[in-house]
Amino acid sequence: MHGMIAFEEHYNLPQFEIPEYADAANMREIRRRLLDVSEQRLADMDATGIDYAILSLVSPDIQSETDARQAVSGAKKVNDTLAEVMATHEPRYGQPIAAASPDQRLHKLGMERRRLRAQRPVLLAVAGKRRRNRG
Repeated sequence: MHGMIAFEEHYNLPQFEIPEYADAANMREIRRRLLDVSEQRLADMDATGIDYAILSLVSPDIQSETDARQAVSGAKKVNDTLAEVMATHEPRYGQPIAAASPDQRLHKLGMERRRLRAQRPVLLAVAGKRRRNRG
């Protein structure tokens, strides 16, 4: 290993569909690779000397949800799913949190996760908006 860190390595979850921007064959491969957060991705990281990657959910994701309740529920699912991935493959991945305003309970949960993992910077996905938090 070379000790390199990759920031904003994109991944996807099955519930989020990404738009078509390549021919059908290429899109199948792109989708497959975005959904893979274990075998192939880890092998690619090893082959290129990356020890640690900050995973970032592709767009559109929670930011595109305009219904606050759906955004809050979706953000919790995204955070929980990626927390499971991180636990399975520790210490290979880091996670920005997805938080949907106006639910401050979810925001506090995400901030607590961040504090425990001491990860910075963190991107907060706010229903319809995106901002950088360096707090």
